[in-house]
Formats: sequence, C-alpha cells, structure tokens
Amino acid sequence: LNYIPAPWTIWAHAKRLEPGHWLLVKNGRVVEKRGYVKLEKELCTGNIREAVESLDKFLQESIRLHLIADVPVGVFLSGGLDSSLIAALAQRVSELPLSTFTVTFPEFKTYDESNYARRVSQHLGTKHQEIPVLAQEAFEAMVEILDHLDEPFADSSLVPLAIISKATSRHVKVALSGDGGDELFAGYNKYQGLWLTKYLRPFVPLLRLTSRLPVPETRGTTIGEKWRQIRKLGNIAGTGSFQRKVRATETIS
Repeated sequence: LNYIPAPWTIWAHAKRLEPGHWLLVKNGRVVEKRGYVKLEKELCTGNIREAVESLDKFLQESIRLHLIADVPVGVFLSGGLDSSLIAALAQRVSELPLSTFTVTFPEFKTYDESNYARRVSQHLGTKHQEIPVLAQEAFEAMVEILDHLDEPFADSSLVPLAIISKATSRHVKVALSGDGGDELFAGYNKYQGLWLTKYLRPFVPLLRLTSRLPVPETRGTTIGEKWRQIRKLGNIAGTGSFQRKVRATETIS
C-alpha cells in the first residue's frame, strides 16, 4: 500500500485512532471509542445535473472556508484533476489573482507535469511560479525528509512536496493541496485501467504474451511507461473484481 493504514502502526502493540473517530481515556485506559462521522447513503436524490450542482456548492464552500487566514494563501498546482479543481474554485471566490506553485523536473521529462499546470494557470489567470527540482537536490532532500517521517512511508511524491513546501514558504504561509481528489474523482491512471479491463478480457492471453518480449519497462521513458502499463493490464484483466481493484493499486499507477 506504500503506507500503514489505521488502526495498525509499525509497533506490534500500538494502534492508531481511525479517521473520523474519538476516544475517551481515563486513568491511562481507553474506556470508549466511537465514530463521529457517518456518511449519508443519499446526499442527493435528484438527477445527475442536480448532483453536480450540489457537489459544486459543497466544494466551493469548503474551499472558501479554507481560504480564510490572516496570512497569504496559495495553492499547489500540479495540473492534475485534483489540484486544478481546487485552484479553479479558489480563484472563483478570491478577489485577487491566486498564487499557484508547481515543481518541474528538467532531468525527468516523463515525470514533469508543469506544462499542464501552466495551461491551467493561464486559463485561470493565477500568479504562477515554477520550482525546478534536480536529481541531486531531490537526493539531498530525501536525507532531511526522513528525519520528519514518523513511520515508513513509500510515496515518492513526498520528496517534491517537501521541496515545493520549503520554496513556497518564502511567498505564502498557507497552501492548499489536492491530496485526496484523485481518489474521489478517479484522477489516477489505475481507474482508467480498471475501466478498460471490462473490454480486455478476450485479449488477456495476447496481453500476457507481451511479458515475454525483450522490451524494458520503466517509468523513465514514455515508451517504457506505456509498456509497463500494458503488461500490468494483462496481469489484472483476467482476475476477479476484488483482485483487480486490489492489484490495480500497486500495478497501474
């Protein structure tokens, strides 16, 4: 999973409080634990248009509240679905041009999404700043970042996030990010992969044959990345619904 989900931790006899829960401790013992968040089964009973309008209203109100601060506020803009949505709604409720920030990877073009962020910024009219990250800088930052992690965490995005946070702090003291948006709005490639598996089942034997071809799979090149995704699609297309969803998390990212 690349992280340790609640209620587990790295310690055998230590547990984490689950999201949306509270607990009561008396004399050093937990006497009660209860969830305080319960999602309604039907937040909208209308048609799809009414559902979209309702969601837009909730998102805009949430972002408006998060923009309330006595210090300058900005947005981390990657150009993806999540951060672009937040930047768009934040700029809608902001009276002044919003400050947006993105990292660039001059040495790794396949990881560089700054072009998308630039186009979103131009469309919204934000004050945009790009922060280049070199391989050596990322390596040096990793050593410092490890001192701030409470437990093993294998998401490589923590490196550019730490770098952009440090650089952004010279301009704003609060920044909104899009964490969680891809999970809610199917912004990752793995969701497209899961959708494709419905139509690829007849071609599973052909897809699996690709694993025998001497073509390297790597995220370092565009061809290598596409080849990696094709192979992983073949691995999950012939499995059951539950296994497809579980394995897609680690195979199509």
